[in-house]
Amino acid sequence: MKNKLLEYKGYCASINVSVEDGCLFGKVEFINDSIVFGADTVPELQSTFEAEIEDYLDFCKEVGKNPDKTMTGSFNVRIGADLHKQAVTRAKTDDVALNEIIKKAVDQYVNSPSEIHNHVTVSVQSTDTKSVTTQPYEISPYPAWTPSEEVSNGSH
Repeated sequence: MKNKLLEYKGYCASINVSVEDGCLFGKVEFINDSIVFGADTVPELQSTFEAEIEDYLDFCKEVGKNPDKTMTGSFNVRIGADLHKQAVTRAKTDDVALNEIIKKAVDQYVNSPSEIHNHVTVSVQSTDTKSVTTQPYEISPYPAWTPSEEVSNGSH
């Protein structure tokens, strides 16, 4: 399970909680039909999800139906007028299509590690001398983040 999604055989299901019923339920995403299933524990939910997928795949095979929702490869992006103008201006300057920029951004988001790194330069002035030491340092937006061994040793 990753980020509140169950995964099995390339299929995903969202995980939801019903406080009123005191149970968990899931919904299979990105298929041509609607499958909702429930359980009392996460392991039971995973098991039920897997059984539902097996039944659905058998059904689709039996009736000759494609189980996967068709993705068109096209979707609307709402980024606000100011950012849109900045993106179009930069794309024009770089002589690249705005669509290519969006494709690269989405590809990077999907295929990059989930950990975000920001590289900054830190200048430290010694209290006993007037010397200043400058070295690259890595920071993270996550409060619990600690520097990697490479960063701590200055080799990153």
